[in-house]
Amino acid sequence: MDLARLVATGLVAAAAWLGMPSLAEAAEDERGRPWAQGTIVPNFGFGFGYSQDLVSLSFGLGAGYYIANGFSLGLQVDDEILIYSKSLKNDLPDLENQVPTNVFSLTPTAQWVFLRRPRFSPYVFAGLGPVFLNNDNGVYGQWTAGPGAYIGVGGPVWIDLGVGFTGLFPTGQCNERFEYQPSAVGAEPIPVLDYCSFRWGPRLGLVLALGGSRRETSARERPADPFLPPPEPAFESAHPAVFD
Repeated sequence: MDLARLVATGLVAAAAWLGMPSLAEAAEDERGRPWAQGTIVPNFGFGFGYSQDLVSLSFGLGAGYYIANGFSLGLQVDDEILIYSKSLKNDLPDLENQVPTNVFSLTPTAQWVFLRRPRFSPYVFAGLGPVFLNNDNGVYGQWTAGPGAYIGVGGPVWIDLGVGFTGLFPTGQCNERFEYQPSAVGAEPIPVLDYCSFRWGPRLGLVLALGGSRRETSARERPADPFLPPPEPAFESAHPAVFD
């Protein structure tokens, strides 16, 4: 067995092991698969975090457009509200006027749905964009990436379930914005929150997949084949002529 045949045999075996369809099957199956080119996906989500000194509420809106089958580009807008505990604010007067209490981000994203199925479509995503900290704390960069899956609910509605990994940069300068500066002269800053370092957490949202689907063209809608003879005229019955 020569090398080319050996490689071909290995590829066929790998495709069978992974459950990949043949090229003919893939072409036939393409018509009914989700996340096709031209699909528009608006989405929204909600997040909640809790610790002894902090409660965080986050809201997100976004949209993606599939420029190719399974591959989309989009934009995500997120707003996070940081609510510090009453005890922490009592210990650190004027805390909410120094450190950020609102984090607003704009993140261009890219996403690849590598297995497009009507009920379960796993994907990976990545994004990079600016983050705005209130109370004059500046603008920083943010990267995000992670895996996830779309779970079909019915029609164009899907549940978006995944895990997100995030970090802000430059990390050291960003974390300095979450330090409390006491009023006493010469006092050292007090770290309040390690917000900008590497973080991860679950992602849960709801998305709509609009457009992009392909439908079978009916026989009536198909163009006539120029090489076929014209159809026979329909037979119409007639009464025999009557002569006097």
